[in-house]
Amino acid sequence: MLITARPEDIGNKEEHYYGEITKTGELSMKLVKWKAPKGKKEKGNNSYTTSILAENFERFRLFKITATPCDTCHEDLVKDKKLIHIDSSMQVEQELMSAIEVRVNVFNPNTVKIRAPRELVHLDDEYFIGCDSGFPLKWKKKRRKYYYSKLPVAFLALENITRKREFCKFNSEPTDCGKAFAELLPVGGPLPLTLYAEAGYYYRLFEFNPYAGISLIKQYEKGKSNLLLSVERSSAEKNLNLSGTIGYQYPFFTIPLNKSNPFSLWQKPGEPTYKCLRMYVGTELKFTKTPTNRNNLEQNIHVGLAAVNRKEKSIFRYLFIQYGVTTDYLDHREADIYSITELGINLKLKSFGLKE
Repeated sequence: MLITARPEDIGNKEEHYYGEITKTGELSMKLVKWKAPKGKKEKGNNSYTTSILAENFERFRLFKITATPCDTCHEDLVKDKKLIHIDSSMQVEQELMSAIEVRVNVFNPNTVKIRAPRELVHLDDEYFIGCDSGFPLKWKKKRRKYYYSKLPVAFLALENITRKREFCKFNSEPTDCGKAFAELLPVGGPLPLTLYAEAGYYYRLFEFNPYAGISLIKQYEKGKSNLLLSVERSSAEKNLNLSGTIGYQYPFFTIPLNKSNPFSLWQKPGEPTYKCLRMYVGTELKFTKTPTNRNNLEQNIHVGLAAVNRKEKSIFRYLFIQYGVTTDYLDHREADIYSITELGINLKLKSFGLKE
């Protein structure tokens, strides 16, 4: 059978042994030969491995030849020919928990999909969710490098993956099965008042108008408000218009993006995620001053999709497209209610207040 061990369990060249019963019935102690991990460690492949006959491992496990720390906490393998001072408890698979990646289910925030490197999952063993052996964890194989499953989420922390582990009765280890080893950091929260440069296109009633300006945006725990002052070029009248917009948007759907690969929805739990895709609804009040005094005061309701980067030092913050319906309170439009489409980008200029 294949045995895996973490580097910290191997120690500094400390020798491990396993037992084997000879034909004469005597105990023969064999030195374990560990194989170093292969591949990139960040992919979770950082385990040492060795192969031992299952019969020998079941009888003797692995052991070291050292002085005993007390009179009772040792095994007389030569005499007993097996282990007798062993017990078991639920133990957290800490290496596995540190290597898994998660995929958030936006429609069910109480459960996440997980994947783990194949070399860390032993399908012959029983895995459980949390401290209770009544909740088994089942693995599925979908890709060559990974096994997949699902874990519950409670208070932004993943339930632990556990296994029944053996230990010496006189030297038990804490289970830690109720301790949170992996957390999900939310993509959101308040940001300081920030000044942006904004540019884009605004489409309404067969007019495709480019615009550029500056905006002040305040991000709250839920939603954001903005004030935009811009210059807009009218494609119909071929002149420049001044406009001011105030608005509020509320995100209702957020998908975090992988830190290292923005095209992957898998992420490492506990690592801050700055990039996300966000769907939102909002409303805006826009006043436009034209050289011909054909002014507009429009109120819209819209839905939008934005690519968001919340990293403090990033210049590119929002790339968005939104669609909605609007009406002109000054009644200078041919239709009472008409559709609008807007495409734009925000570039950070300066933040006011605390750091993000």
